[in-house]
Amino acid sequence: MFDRGYFETAIEKIDGQLYVRWMDNVVVTMVSSSCGTQEKGHVKRFSQQQRRNIMILRPKLIIAKYNTYMGSTDQMDQNLSCYRIGIRGKRWYWPILTWMFDVALQNSWVLYNRTGRPKISQPEFKREVANVYLKKYKFNLKELADHQLHLDDIR
Repeated sequence: MFDRGYFETAIEKIDGQLYVRWMDNVVVTMVSSSCGTQEKGHVKRFSQQQRRNIMILRPKLIIAKYNTYMGSTDQMDQNLSCYRIGIRGKRWYWPILTWMFDVALQNSWVLYNRTGRPKISQPEFKREVANVYLKKYKFNLKELADHQLHLDDIR
């Protein structure tokens, strides 16, 4: 077993891909076509054996660059889990299709809130997008609401 902070690198000769395997709490494996491991840095981690924070070695460019941009992906995953499209289907492609719509709407919402307009919540944004499409294709919202009330009475 390797010590924390140990890492190995390999470069593929054909396309120049850099492969890095770094030992943190678990083994972290990454591939990059834009970063190198020439620079090494240190990162603070808690050691359960020593019961204190210790500094361990890490390949600075590839791991630090990944951690810098990973925050947006985590935020996207969190937003998607909060307001996921809740329609189920029996086709194999349905979850992929609804995920793509969710991602597109979530990214649009983030861009909308960065434009300087008054910020709105994600459910409000989705409602506005739905209303725009309903109006564009000439759906009468009042008739749809009356139809929905009728269906609720039947249940």
